[in-house]
Amino acid sequence: MSASVGRTAGRPWRRRRAPRRLNVPEADRAAVVALHPRPGFKRRILGAFTDGVRPKPDTAFGNVKADVLAHYVPGFERGDFVRTVLDSPWAE
Repeated sequence: MSASVGRTAGRPWRRRRAPRRLNVPEADRAAVVALHPRPGFKRRILGAFTDGVRPKPDTAFGNVKADVLAHYVPGFERGDFVRTVLDSPWAE
């Protein structure tokens, strides 16, 4: 979307900025990790996302949680936002 389209749509245009990286010395980073280890973090965080969303899959519509469910929950079917809008019974 261009800046003019953003303004035309009634909202100011804001460019998203990349998150600022902190310049943390490696020795400090290693000390923090030693005090707070995260073994299996990737597997555990994705498991937590799956367990939290599995009983309410409709909340995954249109966001990253749908990716998690598609990967870990057999038979999960993503909703299609575009089809939902186009097939909506609401008049234009």
